Amino acid sequence: LSRFDLAFVPMHDEVPARPNVIQTVGALHASTNGDAAVARESLRQHPRFRADCQVAEARPHITVLIGGDTPEHQVTASFVEALLRQVLALCDEADAACLVTTSRRTLPDAERIAAQYLDRHPRCRALVLAGRDPLEGTMAGLLAWASVVVVTGDSVSMMSEACASGQPVIIVEPPLRRTHAARGPKSSRFIQTLAQQGYARRYLLPEVGLAIRRAVAEHRPAHPDRAFGLLGT
Repeated sequence: LSRFDLAFVPMHDEVPARPNVIQTVGALHASTNGDAAVARESLRQHPRFRADCQVAEARPHITVLIGGDTPEHQVTASFVEALLRQVLALCDEADAACLVTTSRRTLPDAERIAAQYLDRHPRCRALVLAGRDPLEGTMAGLLAWASVVVVTGDSVSMMSEACASGQPVIIVEPPLRRTHAARGPKSSRFIQTLAQQGYARRYLLPEVGLAIRRAVAEHRPAHPDRAFGLLGT
């Protein structure tokens, strides 16, 4: 840190306080609180956007951001399958649609499960897989379409982008590897901070369907201009 005049460092990195350090809640990212209508229209032009989705555009939309394996977490195909089953069940129950994307870290088996469940599903508005589809500019559109955002707890960047959207955010943490089960990884500390400060709610995998149901029922308006990031020096 002494090599820099100024450093922006997320809280969960637990860097000692210094005059040249500004602590942030989450990671710096490229998401902006721009025109949601423009972002929605941009996603509409994506080759994986489904204009023929059976759900009316005015109905709730659940955006799901799926990460991948890290040294701390395992985002397995079975985890993704269980998550998508709950999302689709809720979509049927609430007459909602889903938009789903994966990370460059998502394992091929997990992406195959996502494609198997969603490629032709009538309630899937868009499925954007990092292993096959163009990703440029899609995140802003996926978040602009969202009534609720569900994000896996392995990726600080994806969680930061989700919270910056101003939409209700549901975090589901994938299974921890045994070596990190005791104290928990940095991402777990980050999730705890998000929950404490009201940016997101944390749920176990079996609770995700109920969590989405509650978020849709609350129909909380988005607050994209709510400050997310800088806490002070």
